[in-house]
Amino acid sequence: MAVLIRGVVVDPVSDEGQPAANGEIVDVRIVGERIDEIGPRIAQRPGDETVDGRGGPILPGLHDHHVHLWAWAAAAGSVDVGPPAVNSLDGLARRLRAAPGTWIRAIGYHESVAGHLDRAALDRLVPDRPARIQHRSGALWILNSRALETLGLDPPPAGAPLELDAAGRSTGRLWRADAWLRKRLAALGCAPPPDLGAISRRAASFGVTGLTDATPDQDHASLDALIDARTSGVILQRLHLMVGPDTLGPRPADGSGASGTTMPRPDPDSPAYPVWPATITSGPVKVVLDDDRLPTFDELVTRIGRAHSSGSPVAIHCVTRTQAALAVAAFSEAGAVPGDRMEHGSVIGVDLIPALRHLGLIVVTQPGFLHARGDRYLADVASQDVPDLWRLGSLLDAGIPLALSTDAPFGPDDPWSVIGVAASRRTAAGQRIGPAERIAPRRAFALFCGEPERPGRRRVVTCGGPADLVVLAEPLDDSLASGSPTVLATVAAGAVVHRADPG
Repeated sequence: MAVLIRGVVVDPVSDEGQPAANGEIVDVRIVGERIDEIGPRIAQRPGDETVDGRGGPILPGLHDHHVHLWAWAAAAGSVDVGPPAVNSLDGLARRLRAAPGTWIRAIGYHESVAGHLDRAALDRLVPDRPARIQHRSGALWILNSRALETLGLDPPPAGAPLELDAAGRSTGRLWRADAWLRKRLAALGCAPPPDLGAISRRAASFGVTGLTDATPDQDHASLDALIDARTSGVILQRLHLMVGPDTLGPRPADGSGASGTTMPRPDPDSPAYPVWPATITSGPVKVVLDDDRLPTFDELVTRIGRAHSSGSPVAIHCVTRTQAALAVAAFSEAGAVPGDRMEHGSVIGVDLIPALRHLGLIVVTQPGFLHARGDRYLADVASQDVPDLWRLGSLLDAGIPLALSTDAPFGPDDPWSVIGVAASRRTAAGQRIGPAERIAPRRAFALFCGEPERPGRRRVVTCGGPADLVVLAEPLDDSLASGSPTVLATVAAGAVVHRADPG
């Protein structure tokens, strides 16, 4: 099957803000997953699916370079209990008690609402139903006693990743245990399967044609479920899947995955690349750093070296100044390979910029947090860190490869809103953070156009190129100014996955 997009203007998405040189109206023909022809008045063939571009621009589809698919899908059935929706203990109690269903699943909590929660605090708020609350960082779950009892975690079984008090009793707090908790809930029938299709359709409506899942603790079953969702058409976008140390290398032969295969390497020409659909690729090994449980320098260097020796780059989660400094030092010792990344880069000291450039590290960052959490930053973040928050312009000016993402569901899932914040640097209350780091909206859009494997390398609309495209109703600059453009059509891997007008 082929797709014929009629009446569009190819926009090269140049940083300088210039649209196509002559604004020529052309047609674009897609065959399979590639652009086959671009030119005026291309003849329609029998069986072609047609899209009316209405004279609007055709651009590379947006690739969201850092999301958490399972958490994002689950968040759709959750209640928001963090600022600005909830700002007090009373507000938290009301929101939890009004939550529908047998189980309460709440997200976005921040200690500014009611301090540091544990099972006892949560029991006082919700004594009669099982409840679990996720901290807005995504690193922590807090369960009440009803939830612990329902899941068979009170008393704690051996090996359960539960925080214990001095008496050996669970505090109800689980750190970095998303996959473990999800599996336990599913095994006991306590949580319906998250609807991956709903978030995929929403992303397609924004013009998103590719998603990089950056979940740090994926097991083979979780990865295979994402692969199944893509191959069955539940997920519409291309998938680039980060892996962990346990999912790198040989797959188990016990039914949990394809027996005898290996995780694909980033280079599709590698002889170890298994036969997967071209719409699914394996990303870097994800390494998460937490200030209260940092690995030693030698341990981190060893982990980087082990991933590199297997043929995989590394993506290190860095949200503090300390984590960024440790990551840069470890890459300097271990050596960097193409595709190595720093995720978030929330606080990057100016002293690290030369080393980042020398190493060639890609920084994948989320300026959308400046709006979503910026006013909280100004209240909580040390004053010396504020100028270093969510750098953009200084990194680009230094020649550091940069890409944008939403970090959905922990950040706003609309990439157009992230582009707007990259240009304004404004918080929800209208204050500016790091105004010198502002970048032009068109330049911000381009940072969503990177290749999945090399986010710092931009895709363009060209014959032979991938058919991952978005058609807008208005010129790109007008669409960026509106902040909420009309997406006429989204094409992912050659298939029309969204139309503004289904007819």
